[in-house]
Amino acid sequence: MTSKIRVIIIGVVASLAAGAILLPSLVTPRVHASRNSCISILKQLDAAKATWALEQNKTTNDTPLDSDLFGPSANIRDKEACPQGGTYTIGKVGEKPRCSLPMHSLDFGWVMVRDEEGKPVQDAHVTVLGRVSGAVPMRTDTDGLAGLAPFPGCVVDEWTERASGIAVSCSGFQSITSAFPSPWPVRIVLKREP
Repeated sequence: MTSKIRVIIIGVVASLAAGAILLPSLVTPRVHASRNSCISILKQLDAAKATWALEQNKTTNDTPLDSDLFGPSANIRDKEACPQGGTYTIGKVGEKPRCSLPMHSLDFGWVMVRDEEGKPVQDAHVTVLGRVSGAVPMRTDTDGLAGLAPFPGCVVDEWTERASGIAVSCSGFQSITSAFPSPWPVRIVLKREP
């Protein structure tokens, strides 16, 4: 084999190896940007619903039509689509708008802990199981809520791939482990110890 051919082969192999290393780092930011864009759209939808309800004297059980939220004289001029192809559900005024893609959520990382009677469980210890970064073990507040995700959106993919579930424990209650949730927020019911 001539030295020119060897150099060309080494160059091609090196280029392929570099591409294999760099490709995920080039694609991943695009996915994160799309998710962040979707969440931004969901926030706009939520604000538009709240404004519509206030201006029209609607209750939390009322559901706006597309024509109530979108158009030249509405709160949002054009109805945008999820950048990754998800479908939006606007829902009632008292509900958060949702995307059909599970990690595209205004409630990502929130866990709601209740007892069997539906009352909030305060001071329950909530943690993410698995080898994940960005997961912060938390205790529920007086409303039974714990936010596990005070981290950048890029950790969402890691949670999807590596998290195995959520564990919840509290004095006086039986501990419980739940599979990794979809959709958020997670709703956990603790049973009192016998």
